[in-house]
Amino acid sequence: MIVPEFPNFDLDRYFAEHDIACLSHEGDHVEISFNCPECHRRGEPSPDTKKKCWLNPEKGTFVCYRCSFTGGIIRLVQAISQTNYLKAIKIVRGRDLDPMEHCSLKLFDPELKIKMHDEDDTLRELELPYGYQPIDKPHSYLKDRGIPWEYAMRHDWGISEAGYTKGRIIVPTFMEGRLVFWQARLCREPNEDEQKVLNPTGVSARSVLYNFDVAKEYEKIVIVEGFIDAVKVGPNAVASNGKRLHPQQVLWLEKTKAKEIIVCYDRDAWTDAKVKRSGDRIPSSVEHAVGLLSLSFDVKVVKMPDDRDPGSYKYRSKLLQEIISTAKPLKS
Repeated sequence: MIVPEFPNFDLDRYFAEHDIACLSHEGDHVEISFNCPECHRRGEPSPDTKKKCWLNPEKGTFVCYRCSFTGGIIRLVQAISQTNYLKAIKIVRGRDLDPMEHCSLKLFDPELKIKMHDEDDTLRELELPYGYQPIDKPHSYLKDRGIPWEYAMRHDWGISEAGYTKGRIIVPTFMEGRLVFWQARLCREPNEDEQKVLNPTGVSARSVLYNFDVAKEYEKIVIVEGFIDAVKVGPNAVASNGKRLHPQQVLWLEKTKAKEIIVCYDRDAWTDAKVKRSGDRIPSSVEHAVGLLSLSFDVKVVKMPDDRDPGSYKYRSKLLQEIISTAKPLKS
């Protein structure tokens, strides 16, 4: 049986390979029932033996009427194969993912909360916004943030002098030699009707990595939240544009020379774990990042001091490097 969303994934063969017996039920549409792979792990006193898990192959969704485990094909494969998100995608697609793709996957796992894009929506090359001019002299924004003017000039940072980005610093992101993203940041505190940061439409900040083209040559890469953090750490740092690492960004990292990844997120990324109504625990952003990265890299973590983040240190400071040097594997 083929799931329309994943034409290379033979559901019958997959179930047979994992010794999963199922029953077919026909009516207005075909559904199959099988023993839920998660009942016992989710707190039921014993494993499911009465085929309480039902799957609609046409829609690619399932639900267990015993433990309420529910979701899409990706989540089901994760549970049956006891693997992570990236490996499950490779199983159902029948091939490795190309980092240039934005996957067309329906995700039901609330732990990930990922917005995906159409399969043919590649990371296209962008143009810098109207009004962009290269920074050709020192600027107060750079001075206030402790960023050398020479760095900004060398990495094509700019200042907008016209259009809807007027008065903003423009920070571009290049990947494989192409401009794939930019941020336009106000150089002052925003008014009530202003946004502090403007991004290009149609491209997610979480699908790219700032400083990728420089950092990809290093065997040890430090991943931080924002581009200012990356500037302060040094040339082997990339920014994930937020504290929730996206699997697309992991695929990019797999294209680098890195053997070790150091997760250097802000302190609050360690404490944002949540517990759902079902009792399931949503990992913290640091745990989430380590889980995604561990399949391909030796992963270590750095816990920043309570009142500091990487961007609050001096440019490539010795103190910040000493903190990063304390990175250790995350204790389970």
